[in-house]
Amino acid sequence: MPTQADRDFYIERLHEVLGKLDRFDVDGAVACFTDDAELVIETDGLRVRGKEAIRAAVTALCAEHEVLEHELTSIVVDVQVRKLASEQIYRGRLTTGKRNEMLNCNFLNFDGDGRISRLITWHAASHRGGAGA
Repeated sequence: MPTQADRDFYIERLHEVLGKLDRFDVDGAVACFTDDAELVIETDGLRVRGKEAIRAAVTALCAEHEVLEHELTSIVVDVQVRKLASEQIYRGRLTTGKRNEMLNCNFLNFDGDGRISRLITWHAASHRGGAGA
């Protein structure tokens, strides 16, 4: 039976990648993924595979933000299949000055070392044209 420490391991991986995104640490965020990982942002129609494609997507995301924040509100972990689902509030200020605050959810798969092999995310709206504050 999975222990709390097992669950915490995956929760720490989520905090790690979101923290690196919030600090605009592209290299650090990309290092959290496997070499052949898939990143899907359903709301924006983005689907990429592999670290270099993920690096390009994360670089573009960071380049269009002055502020990027994620506040986790709920996390569910299935240790046996190495999956995690999270709900969070995304707050951002784009380089255009537009401010966003919206709910989003992530679904992550991990490899045996705790690196992300797939991340699928949905936002309440596109961060580019979403409901801004």
